Amino acid sequence: RTTSDELNSLLQQSGSEQLTYNDAMLERNKALLDFSDVIRGIAITRAKSILHKNGIFNFLINGHGKIEFSWQYTDTPADIFIRHPRKNGKLYGRFSVNTSCGIATVSDYYDFAVIDSKRFHAVLDKDTGLPANHMIAITVVAGSAEEADFMANYLFRIPVLEAKKFVTRNPHIDAVILTHGEGADGINHWVSSNRDLDFILID
Repeated sequence: RTTSDELNSLLQQSGSEQLTYNDAMLERNKALLDFSDVIRGIAITRAKSILHKNGIFNFLINGHGKIEFSWQYTDTPADIFIRHPRKNGKLYGRFSVNTSCGIATVSDYYDFAVIDSKRFHAVLDKDTGLPANHMIAITVVAGSAEEADFMANYLFRIPVLEAKKFVTRNPHIDAVILTHGEGADGINHWVSSNRDLDFILID
C-alpha cells in the first residue's frame, strides 16, 4: 500500500500546472505523463481507419469497454449493453445506436479490489491521488472511440452535476451515468437527451 507521504510526493509531480504549451508542443516540467487511460480508444479509432481504407465499413470493434461502431444501415440499430456494476455476469441496461459512433465506459468495477469493505479502483482523482468516487460508471457516446474514451475518463473524475451540465452543453456527445442512490440495487441512472438512445433498464 502507498503511504500518505508517498502519495503526496507523487501528487507534486502531476497536474496540469506542471505542463506548458508552446508552439503547438506540449512540454512537461516535473510532470509524469501517463496516457494509458485513453490509449485503447486511440488504438481502436486507428483500427477503424485501417478498415475503412480497405473498404470495410460495417463493423464493431470492442476493446475492454471501448467500442468503435461503423454502420451504414440506419434502419437496423445495434443494441449496446451496460453490465451491472455490482452483479457479476448480469446486465444493468441497454440502448440502441443506428449510426457510426464511438462508445466508452469508465467505471469502478474494472481493475478494482475491495479492502476492509472499501472499493479501490484504478481511475484516480488528480487532486487526491485516490480513486475517484463521484460516480459508479459512465458510458459516453461520441463521434469516435478516441473521443468517447477521453470524455468518459474526464467526466468520471468530476462531480456528477458538473458532468451532467457538460454533456447537456455539448450536443455531439451523450452519456449514461450510474451513481449510488435509491434506485434498483441502490443505483440511480441518468441518461442525456441529446440524441434518442432509447435506454431500457434490464430487470
